[in-house]
Amino acid sequence: MSALLKMPTRPGPALCRGITLIELMIAMVLGLVVVLGVIGVVSNNSQNYRISEGLAELQENARTGFELLARDIRAARDTGCGPIDVDTTPLYASPSAWWHTWQPVIGFEGDEDSPAVSFGSAAGERVADTHALQLQGTNDGWPLRNTNPTATTVTTVSGHNLQTNNIVVLCDLENQGAMLHRVTGGGGNSVNITPQTTYFTGQIAQYWATTWFIGNNGRPDEGGRSLYRMRYDQASQSVVTEEMLPGITDMQLRYRIDGSADFDTTVTAAQWINVTAIEITLTSETTSRNVTTEAGADVAVGADDRLLRTSTNVISLRNRP
Repeated sequence: MSALLKMPTRPGPALCRGITLIELMIAMVLGLVVVLGVIGVVSNNSQNYRISEGLAELQENARTGFELLARDIRAARDTGCGPIDVDTTPLYASPSAWWHTWQPVIGFEGDEDSPAVSFGSAAGERVADTHALQLQGTNDGWPLRNTNPTATTVTTVSGHNLQTNNIVVLCDLENQGAMLHRVTGGGGNSVNITPQTTYFTGQIAQYWATTWFIGNNGRPDEGGRSLYRMRYDQASQSVVTEEMLPGITDMQLRYRIDGSADFDTTVTAAQWINVTAIEITLTSETTSRNVTTEAGADVAVGADDRLLRTSTNVISLRNRP
């Protein structure tokens, strides 16, 4: 009984021993090494992700930019009767807008003014030393019946979706002529137009006009430049400016003239009708900054450590002289 009630003895010095300062410091250093290793792995993975994301953005921007430009370039000069001249004088006796005159393919060098957009630093204005491209053509055409309607009314083979005040091109297959007209009404197969016409054996088609250029987008944190398009809007009957693709910082153009195998930036006024292909060089830049400081095989590093890539594509015109 006395043995059960006996108080336990106090542990000796050997059993009360704690962690020494040296051991604590060693444990802290080992822990710090592990933490720094984890931070390094995370940082490297994050950097690799930014680079991969930037490269993907450059590739996607170039692909999309070429596709957008190609749609208009391939359709330029179309009148429904081939790449013929369109007379705009009857509708616009004194042309005041760039799209009032038929110039279906014409380019402007980096120091050359475009009638559609001016150089400047404001949002939507053109960036100096970048090229611009003006294109015109038609879409959504309807063949005309070979009848003898009144000079201000034509009849289509099938129903149309033209609206009042739409600008259209009427072409004559027999005489190879075309003219701008304005829709004043009609429905079903009938289209009322002005001015008067004698074209009844061709096609009536909706007219379009665009100018492509590199403009300021007003967002310097994203690089500040975008691919822009100005176009005549049939619905509002006015010219609208559209930001098409951010991250495109430069566009340079060269042209191939019919009969030549070379591309050149110098084209005379008489040669624009003979352009058969356009070489487009686009410079893409990541909209995110601080991507990397190291350039790659086909990628450069621009301002704010953004990735830059220059891509070139050749687009042929379907409607050739």
